[in-house]
Amino acid sequence: MALRRVALCAVILCMLAPAARSATDKLAALSDIIKPAHFQWRYKVGDIANAQDPAFDDSKWESDDTGGEFSWGEDPTAWLRTTITVPEKISGVSVAGSKVTFRCAVDDDGVIYVNGKEISPFHWDQGSAVITENAVPGQKFAIAIKGINTGGPGRLLSSSLEYSALDSVRSAAASVLDAYQGALIAQDATDPAGAPYSARIARALDKVDPSALETGDVDAFLASAAASEAELRAIGTEVSKGITVSLIGHAHIDLAWLWLYPETVDVCKNTFTTACDLMDQYPLIFAQSQVATYDEMKRSFPDLYAEIKERAKRGQWDVSTATMWSEGDTNMSSGEALVRSLLLANRFIKREFGVEPTVGWLPDNFGHVWTLPQIFSKSGIDSIFFMRCGIGKPVFWWQAPDGSRILAYNFPDYNGGIDGKAIATSALGFAKQTGIKDYLKPFGAGDHGGGPTREMLDNAIALQQRTDYPKVEFTSARAYVDRIKSTPNLPVHASDLQYVFEGCYTSHADAKKDNRDCENSLFASEAFSSIAMGYGVPYPAAEFEHSWKRTCFNEFHDILCGSGIHGVYDDTNRDHANVVAQTKSAQDAALKAIAAKVNTNGPGIPIVVFNPLAWTRTEPVTVGSPFPGQNTEVRISDSSGKSYPGRTLGDKLSFTARDVPALGYKVFWANRTASSPISRGGSRRGDGVTADGATIANQFFRVTIDPKLGVITSIYDKVNKRDVMAPGQSSDVLQILTEASTDMSAWTIGRITGTQDLLGGSEVVRMDVGPAKASVMFDHSYDKSMFTQEVILYDGVPRIDIKLTADWHQPGAEDKPSPMLKAAFSADLKNPKAVFDIPFGSIERPRDGHEVPAQKWIDISDSDYGVSLLNDCKYGFDIKDNTMRISLLRSSYDPDPNPDEGVHEVTYSLYPHAGDWRAAGTVRKGYELNEPLVARVVARHAGTLPASKSYVSVAQANITVTALKKAADDGNLILRFYESHGKAGDVTVRTSLPVKFYAETDLMERRIGPKRPINNGAFTVKTGKHEIKTYKLFAD
Repeated sequence: MALRRVALCAVILCMLAPAARSATDKLAALSDIIKPAHFQWRYKVGDIANAQDPAFDDSKWESDDTGGEFSWGEDPTAWLRTTITVPEKISGVSVAGSKVTFRCAVDDDGVIYVNGKEISPFHWDQGSAVITENAVPGQKFAIAIKGINTGGPGRLLSSSLEYSALDSVRSAAASVLDAYQGALIAQDATDPAGAPYSARIARALDKVDPSALETGDVDAFLASAAASEAELRAIGTEVSKGITVSLIGHAHIDLAWLWLYPETVDVCKNTFTTACDLMDQYPLIFAQSQVATYDEMKRSFPDLYAEIKERAKRGQWDVSTATMWSEGDTNMSSGEALVRSLLLANRFIKREFGVEPTVGWLPDNFGHVWTLPQIFSKSGIDSIFFMRCGIGKPVFWWQAPDGSRILAYNFPDYNGGIDGKAIATSALGFAKQTGIKDYLKPFGAGDHGGGPTREMLDNAIALQQRTDYPKVEFTSARAYVDRIKSTPNLPVHASDLQYVFEGCYTSHADAKKDNRDCENSLFASEAFSSIAMGYGVPYPAAEFEHSWKRTCFNEFHDILCGSGIHGVYDDTNRDHANVVAQTKSAQDAALKAIAAKVNTNGPGIPIVVFNPLAWTRTEPVTVGSPFPGQNTEVRISDSSGKSYPGRTLGDKLSFTARDVPALGYKVFWANRTASSPISRGGSRRGDGVTADGATIANQFFRVTIDPKLGVITSIYDKVNKRDVMAPGQSSDVLQILTEASTDMSAWTIGRITGTQDLLGGSEVVRMDVGPAKASVMFDHSYDKSMFTQEVILYDGVPRIDIKLTADWHQPGAEDKPSPMLKAAFSADLKNPKAVFDIPFGSIERPRDGHEVPAQKWIDISDSDYGVSLLNDCKYGFDIKDNTMRISLLRSSYDPDPNPDEGVHEVTYSLYPHAGDWRAAGTVRKGYELNEPLVARVVARHAGTLPASKSYVSVAQANITVTALKKAADDGNLILRFYESHGKAGDVTVRTSLPVKFYAETDLMERRIGPKRPINNGAFTVKTGKHEIKTYKLFAD
């Protein structure tokens, strides 16, 4: 407290405008009255025998006479000694006969000794010892503290003496200074120039008479101080009238970050226990987001969880902010993953607490995707509280592309205590800026800090007694939103909220690739398992729920963003592997059941190819070869009698599966041919693909690679009869960018001091052509790292795949520059627009070279032509003029000193096209790269199902299906899709599933539309621009 008073006085004197010298002198005199006693400490580390003895010789110890905080280092024990002499007077007041109390704070624990006698052990700021009940001037006391450090730096945080004779005088002086501070806050909130109140403040200060103490007239001083205080507080009361500060207790808990999850569990237990204990003594309302923490408490600490539920019933524990399973990153989580996080949270809170969460709470996220207002509003969430990436307006309506709006509250911080000056200043400034006279202040120390503390709550209670500050109340997030949501004329923001910590789009590539794999495999497995329900296969709902819980947990912003310590990713990688294993097992069971019903009798060995997407596709597939060990050509035929080329290489058979029905399957038959073995070099022509030197071609493109430089030097579009790149341009150029050393390197991309194109020194490893595929494989190297790229064209597929294997060995360090790997692609376009894939939508951004987040694709297109860049696991991109770059790897070093050492495999694809990304169907192309066709070799057998079949299809090219799954609460099915082109209209869904009725739901699967019949296997619905639609499909 004493240290805060010193700081307060310094602030007051700095804020004082040049006015009457008497006012300055009076403020200085008041500050001197409350100034704490100054100690000269001697200290030494170690557990020293007899160090408490007044006669102990400490003359050779270290000394500190700053009077403030100081550290003795990391040692577990230290001794601190000083001597106190009682003066005759302090500030003109006699202290003879006073009770003298010594107070101190130590990090972490201590024991106080007075004149060699142990007085009191204590923890942190609770050190207190009565030195004497009857002070005698000239009397000396030897004070010793045994400091005990349990981790981190050991510190003396504060030390002070309190003389009872000074209590009334110091209290009066502090009250005048405090009232003066309140008056200045009020003045600044109304008119920073000070005109309305400066004269009144000066007159009020003129009333206080510190000089009365020089003659010993304490009563006169106290009377003058009371008069001055009353006038100063009247100013604050006038300005603060009608203004409220709404306090909400909170603890932001990182699920894993600089520690592992078991430690997080302990943090949750301790924080939640403290919150519950404080509720017995204070009117605390505590809000906790992240339903994963509730789930953990239920399993691990059932008694504590029961108390939390009881506190929630009483209105002391606020679950309205528990809207997501974790505070997941919204830039890199897929739209479907965001929905599942919300759905898991909603169902848990509704089941356990009997209410539904309605307030989005993402205080620490690193940017916020534009479609989030629609995702939230269709989940019953009408607001979002956040800190990062605001628009300079504390409250506004945030509008998604479809027109959905949620109330957005951008608070300046989410961790912190209760400081009267700061709160009053913020509340008055907030009211002036927004017109809203109710300011929300979350308080509490996050992570290991324990949430709200007793000191914070005592400060809040003290503020409630004041009339010259805004009114202070405790609130819930839900109640606060309800109070301010009808505020008129709030600004509207119709874009995303970006950018911060751009390095997080790329750091820890393993977590990002594995997360994309989990999202992709969950999508396909759920869809096929939904179909298989019709053939008697139980839907593994519990297993899918567990996999979604682990996926959503690991999309927590510090995990998915790559800003955790190394051990976090050992846990995350294990979770991801388990999710993929579960989904693969479920998918295998579903596909086996479906294939068993299909009539596979036909001319050759049957291969059933399954399509998890809701449109017809022609894509490459690879399957275990029925002709193992053969390096021969294979002919693939379908039920129409058409025949296509295939190839067997080792134990794998590859071919292009043509016209595989939407969310369905098609049977192909394989037969070995008598052709010669497949060429692995030289010139060769196969069905649909050719290779000539380092030039490969299919029906759509001719691609030339410079074998010495190791880059693509020409792409010719055969269909549109044009070059994709201008003469002299190159694509697929690997680049090493040099990042200058920076703090928080996992989060922050250092200043780029150089860019090196990896040109030359390349070696063509293999040129491969055969039926269905032509490719060129070549190597690059940089320092200790090796890169192998394979540029691939497939028969009948209009994209250019590039498979990169990077053996990365470039550890970063804070004392040297660090490399970053990108791949650059150029296009010959005239003033193109740049568009980026985001969850359930897209966004146009400037081509200014800034690092930005995107998901499955980015695109640059002019009015006639464009190029899309697709990927299977990357999130960081930049576009400058006509050059697109994908960020592949970084060498961050903080907090994980070696996050990406080792082998990484990435596929990215160029998709040149006529028209813009809408006309080209880029959204669907991005899904196709991420959700490949699935092939299975099966036995020939009769069956009741035909050789090809679609279970769900949507013909409109602007519609993308993102989920087919069993409903969360019953045995019906859920179908979800979104409109991607900004084109409202009718959407027709065709289905051969055993369903008879449909009804629209929101994202939480609550019915919002009537139940209608499905006629002749189809139903048509209206869809708005950029709208997400969800329907329940009923069997009866």
